[in-house]
Amino acid sequence: IISILWFSAAAQDIGTVFYTLNSDNLRWIDATSRKSLIAKYKESGADSIQNVFGDWIRLEVYDETNHFLRIKTSDAGSIELKMFPTGKGHFITGLCFTACAPICDSHITFFDEHQNLIESELFSRNTIADFIDIDTLTATEKSKKKKSEMTNRFVEKLTIIFNELHFAQNENKIT
Repeated sequence: IISILWFSAAAQDIGTVFYTLNSDNLRWIDATSRKSLIAKYKESGADSIQNVFGDWIRLEVYDETNHFLRIKTSDAGSIELKMFPTGKGHFITGLCFTACAPICDSHITFFDEHQNLIESELFSRNTIADFIDIDTLTATEKSKKKKSEMTNRFVEKLTIIFNELHFAQNENKIT
């Protein structure tokens, strides 16, 4: 999951963005706990805190220079937050949720400076229909009329495509 927020360079750093993020985007750790995690890490290097469910989360990477942080939310999950410069002292901030069980899948969303969702096709999801050549499967004109119906049936029956994404810590790119 990626969330994008616009901020002034002088007013925001990665820690501030993390603990001021709308709670709807990070329901498992409230804003006070997020702020406490960053403060404890800066003061003493303590990197763990309990979330709202009583489970421990760990700050794996906190990099103010590259505007990046990664938090291990569970044995199978993590989030990454990165601020990407857009020029004129503004940033776009990305939030990426990844869950692995055992195959990993990431979800990325974008938000503006007011934490409004930005609809984007930048990371459109592939479906199994993207890999099926319906024209080859439908040999006659009569069957071609049912192409859309057949595609929908294939998509319903077959498994989803997983995408694992990460922010590059030292670069402004997503891998």
